[in-house]
Formats: sequence, C-alpha cells, structure tokens
Amino acid sequence: MDVPMVGEVANMKKAALFSGIEVMDLENGKIIGRINDILFFPYREKVLGFSINCGRWVKSCKILLPETIYHIGNDVITIKDKSGIVDKSSMPEIEKAIKDKNKVIGMRVFTREGDELGFLEDIIIDENNMTIHGFVISGGIIDDIIKGKSIILFEDKIIFGEDSIIIDCSEGNVMLKNEMSLKKYLENRRIE
Repeated sequence: MDVPMVGEVANMKKAALFSGIEVMDLENGKIIGRINDILFFPYREKVLGFSINCGRWVKSCKILLPETIYHIGNDVITIKDKSGIVDKSSMPEIEKAIKDKNKVIGMRVFTREGDELGFLEDIIIDENNMTIHGFVISGGIIDDIIKGKSIILFEDKIIFGEDSIIIDCSEGNVMLKNEMSLKKYLENRRIE
C-alpha cells in the first residue's frame, strides 16, 4: 500500500469522527439518519459500510454502503440515492463485521519482540476510497499525554489474534507518534 502524500492527508479521518454525522439523500434533501458506527473487517483494508440509525421515535438500524456516498462533508454525508441503504439482515457478512470490529477495538497491541504498545483505539480511513490506512494505538491517558498516541500504518505484517494484535515493526510497518505531546511541549518551554 502506498503511503499518502502530504496533500492527500486531508482525506484521512479517524473512524470515530464519523459517529453522529447525518446522512442526506441528494434526490430530495431528506435526512435519512445518523451514522452510528463504521463497519469493517480488521484484516482487510476496506470499509464495508456504516450502520445508521433511522427514524425519530422508533430507531431502526440500517446499513449505508460506501459506493452510494457522494461526498463526506464536515456536517453531513450526502448520498446519491437510497439504493445503498439496506437492512443488515440482507448482508450476512455485516453481522460478522460488527462482531469483529467490536472485538478488535480495545484489544492489546504487541510487537513481535514482546513489547506492549497499548490498545487499539481507532482506525484511520481514506474517505475518498474507503480504505483503511492505519490504526491509532493508545498507551493509556497518562502515556498519551506524555508520549502521544501511536499510529501504525496498515501493512500485511499485522496479525489479528484471538486476544491481541501483533505487529512486526521490522517488516515495513511504520509507527508514527503525534508531533505534539506534553513531553515535547515542556522541553520546548524549558529551552525558551
């Protein structure tokens, strides 16, 4: 997988940022519902769809397929038409994706050498082609403040096990840290 260039980074979003965004049908301007969750298989690079809550009084859960998305804005996701809104019962792999996703978020992450990096907090997706580009790893609140969160770019050498995720840093997986952390901030303040 190619690493995105600087100009393409604006199209990357954490999956958590989609939660609560309204979905609008461009045919009639109607708000169909709100994004509840993103659906994906952790070992694939592709997003399967989004679960959306429809209805005001009686909530029903539907699935929004990515191929009908026209544009992902800051306030709403616009869709071409309702043909990409389906019942989750019509897609058996959706049930498996829901279970798999719920299983991996919060899972502990280790290197092959036995070092614990933290836990899987979120995924990073490219909103243009709905591919998974990486995973956000948290070391816990204190560690995140001091060192920042880690971002593991999606590569083939990530193993999603029963109880944990194993990455091989020596095989091309790139681990990035946040640019700004409390530690760097304090060091910069000390120099001034």
